[in-house]
This record gives sequence, structure tokens and C-alpha cells, in this order.
Amino acid sequence: YRRHPEREETDRRLREYGEGIFSRRLPEAPMVETTFSFITQLRQFVRGYYEEYRYPHNSDETPDKTELTEFLKKTASFYGAVLSGVTETDEECVYETRGRGVRYGLPVDDYLPRTLIFAFEMSVEEMRHAPGIREAAEVAGTYLKIAVPALVIASYLRGLGYSAVAHIDGESELVLPPLAERAGLGQIGRHGLLVNKKYGSRIRLAAVTTDAELEIDEPVDFNMPKICEACRKCSDLCPVEAIPKGSILENYAAEVRSIDHEACFSAWRKFGTDCGVCVAVCPYSKVGHGGNGRAAKPGEENFLKSVLFGS
Repeated sequence: YRRHPEREETDRRLREYGEGIFSRRLPEAPMVETTFSFITQLRQFVRGYYEEYRYPHNSDETPDKTELTEFLKKTASFYGAVLSGVTETDEECVYETRGRGVRYGLPVDDYLPRTLIFAFEMSVEEMRHAPGIREAAEVAGTYLKIAVPALVIASYLRGLGYSAVAHIDGESELVLPPLAERAGLGQIGRHGLLVNKKYGSRIRLAAVTTDAELEIDEPVDFNMPKICEACRKCSDLCPVEAIPKGSILENYAAEVRSIDHEACFSAWRKFGTDCGVCVAVCPYSKVGHGGNGRAAKPGEENFLKSVLFGS
């Protein structure tokens, strides 16, 4: 608040919402918090750990970049990744300062030049419960699962003598969706999230940055701007109108970065859990519902708003 006094009043209002509608209604509720708490304990390993293994080798034994890239992607897939790609670490996708933990407020000025990024799929069935505790439990569980290959791959690369940093939930120096777009995993949609043609936005991301030479992947283009221009489902069904409405084609790159984050988080606070509606209603996600586990019918576009606000 010393740096951003204008945020204090917004945060005060958000805290007044209390526990939220769904926060205590199902046995999954404590699982969300305990899972994220466990992930917090994994953050200490993203840059290595005491007596981490180092493989005794010489430079002649180091795999070439094609072999190494294929092996890293195969390893991510072994642990459950459904998508993976490599891109140069674009400075525009690196946070300026740390936001959590013991290095809070310190500048991020030592990022590594290449990024391996991968995605885990979230269950269609669980995402049908957005917004709700089961959806939130699926998100938490997926973040935990995807942290494992990130930490393993980073440790493996350090074992080969390279520098490597894992970027997992709550301990990422990277803005992951635009890097995933650059690595060919999908395109950014109206809701500001990555959209993949097969999985939609039902994915969670993790990454490893490294100075190892890796094969760079090319972005994909399946005409997401025009699709989002015509669809508008996420903005129509957002319970707090946090997603840009109307035409976004003229300045697409700016529009998909103009989500009202405070409004979005206000829904999380009132629900007492993640919202996830924009993820679930994206047609590419193939969840096929209008939110909160209920099928959308004509004239029910305001259903979520009535659940949230009682209007």
C-alpha cells in the first residue's frame, strides 16, 4: 500500500465479503486450501536445493538440442502433460517484481533465455461445477500435479550442469499464457486466457526456464480473434462483467489484456472459491453448460448473476 495506496480501499471492500457462498458447503472445501498450502511448501525447490544431484559428465556427453528438447517433452508427457512447447523467454512476459514469498518486491532481472512450457488438462466433469468447490478442487489438484514435472525437469537440467528454474503456482516469474501462445500451445481468447483447440481453457500451465539450447516451436493460428469476436459467451456469462464486451477486433491484443481483475476477484470472494465460468463456457472447453452445473437455456444469460447477487 505504500507503493499503491489507491489499492487499499478496493482490498478493504473485497475483504468484507466474508467466506462466500460455496466456501463451506462441501467436503472438498478444506481440500482446496490444504492443496494450495502443500504447493506452497514446494516453492522452495524451484531454484534447487541443498545437495541437489549433479551428474558427472563432460561436454561431449551432453545431448544435442533436438534430443534434449524431445526428452524434456517426453518427460513432461510421462507425468501427464497434454501439451508442451518451447519459446524464447520474452521480456514482455516476465514480471518486473516478485509478488510473494521471501523475495517479495525484489526485481526479476535474472531470467533465463529459453522457456519450456506445458499444460495439464482439467476434467470436463469437474469443470461443469463452475463456479463451485469441486471446480476449485480440480484447479488446485491440477496445479499440484503440474508442479511435479516442472520441479523434476528443472532439477534434471541442473543435474546436467545447466541453469534452470521451475515456474509453478504462486512461484512464477513469468506471465504464462502469452508465453504458451508463443510456444504454440494455443491462442489468447477474449477472457485473457489461453485457448487450445482440443482442450479449450481447461488447462493449467507450468514452465521451466533454462540456458540449455532447445528447439524453438512456432506459434499456431486458428483465427481466435474472429472466433472470440463472434462468440462472446464468456463476456455474456461473466457474473461480474469483468470481460470486455462488444467488438474487440480492432485492438485485439489490448482488449484481451483489459480484464477487470478487481471485479473478477470480487466474484471469487463472493463465491468463496474460484469462479471458472469463463473457462467452462468457452465452446472449445467442451464442458457444455451455462455455469454452476446447470445447462444454459434461452433467456438464462443472467442466471449466474442471480446466483451471485440474488437479483
